[in-house]
Amino acid sequence: MNALLLVGRVKTYEKNLLHLLKDCQNDIFVSINGILDDYHQEFIDKVKPRAIVFEEFKCPSKLLDYKNIREEYKNNTGIYKFVSHYYNLKKAFKLLKNSGNKYKNILLFRADIESKNFPNLFLDIPKGSLMNPDKVYDAEWINNEVIYGCQETMEIYCNIYDYLEWYVDRNFLLHPEIIATDYLKQNKIEIIKFKYDYQLDLNRYG
Repeated sequence: MNALLLVGRVKTYEKNLLHLLKDCQNDIFVSINGILDDYHQEFIDKVKPRAIVFEEFKCPSKLLDYKNIREEYKNNTGIYKFVSHYYNLKKAFKLLKNSGNKYKNILLFRADIESKNFPNLFLDIPKGSLMNPDKVYDAEWINNEVIYGCQETMEIYCNIYDYLEWYVDRNFLLHPEIIATDYLKQNKIEIIKFKYDYQLDLNRYG
């Protein structure tokens, strides 16, 4: 069996995710940056995740106040968003690990992705490798929107949050894809690029 991780937010899931789950046998683990409200209760009722956790994330001041960041993240909201993403990624994987199950492949996926299908999760992906879409704007970096691999390798990827302050201490340029790319390189994880037709919902922030 395979598993699906949803992290941070699930807005537009009803438009983009539900139809993908109709023939899906994956266990779903979710970490939400927020509270359990009517919208998220409806999400739980329809998606039926194996486990879900809610928390309003508070970004450590050491990260929130850091200045060596990409231009598009030069405000606290931008920093907050991607630090929160990595925090919830770690929590979602912890839910998976606490389930006691072993999964062939684990897919990190966004609920606001528009696509006709999931990537092929039944590949025999070598330990130490991760599958990542070959998007033009991600030519040199890891694409954090869709990534998957075996449980052992995904556990390494899902622990990026624990190393963010390590990068701050070394005055590293703070950017989610640059950080992920360097982190996986240091852990000697190979990135296998593949073709996957999708785009992000233009109304994901509406």
